[in-house]
Amino acid sequence: MRSHSFPRVRHLLTVFFLLLAGQLVVGVLLIGALWATGEGAAAESVQDWSMPLVYLFGSLPAVAYARWRAGRPSVSFDPGAIPKRMLLGCTLAFIVFGFGVGCLGGYLPTADLIPAAGSSLSTGVGTFLTLALLAPLVEEYLFRGILLERMLRLRSPRTSILLTSLTFGLSHLVPAHVVTATLMGVALGYLYYRTRSFALVVILHAVNNTLAYAAGTFLEETEMMGELSLPLGVAVGMFAIGLGALSLYRMVPRRTGVATVRAD
Repeated sequence: MRSHSFPRVRHLLTVFFLLLAGQLVVGVLLIGALWATGEGAAAESVQDWSMPLVYLFGSLPAVAYARWRAGRPSVSFDPGAIPKRMLLGCTLAFIVFGFGVGCLGGYLPTADLIPAAGSSLSTGVGTFLTLALLAPLVEEYLFRGILLERMLRLRSPRTSILLTSLTFGLSHLVPAHVVTATLMGVALGYLYYRTRSFALVVILHAVNNTLAYAAGTFLEETEMMGELSLPLGVAVGMFAIGLGALSLYRMVPRRTGVATVRAD
């Protein structure tokens, strides 16, 4: 059912709760199935292959709901349509921006829960594919390709980007991660608004998640930011965020139209 008033705040909240409930239910069902078959749910190999299953099937209710309310929109994914200079510049700028966000996030309350949660995950192929492939595709399709695209027809770009980014951030649950994910969502939302390129935001999201995975896997014993004082760490973070944001603004022309979302 296509709704010309979709999405409003109540719809965003529905998407958030469907994401939360979907992954919780799928996770519980999977654990129950493992115990019923005598498999060890705590085994690293089980955690690894179960992560993409829980993520993908747990996200389906929210994606299906958003598609239904939006009139089943389809997304054009065409990386070749992105100018190479813009893609390279945006990638480097987004890495700098993400580094700054990560610096600030490390000093937020509950920030210690993020590495603790990450250390409990497998570092196998399943986990990598979830973070580097599934999450960018599903989240960008849901939050930018459907929700932001539709909301831009109802509200101002600023309000649309902020509301959808906050919903994106809330879906990450841990308070410190909510803040950092919201900031990253604002950058991705801004880029999507300026370019309407689904491929661009998916690629940048994938690059960010891949670097985060690599840092968590190979640098887990390193506490580089912990060696910086609070004022210096915040200053480094703010500088990187400012530099990255300014670079993104300068790299992306206004509404290049390299990709579109259309309703069937």
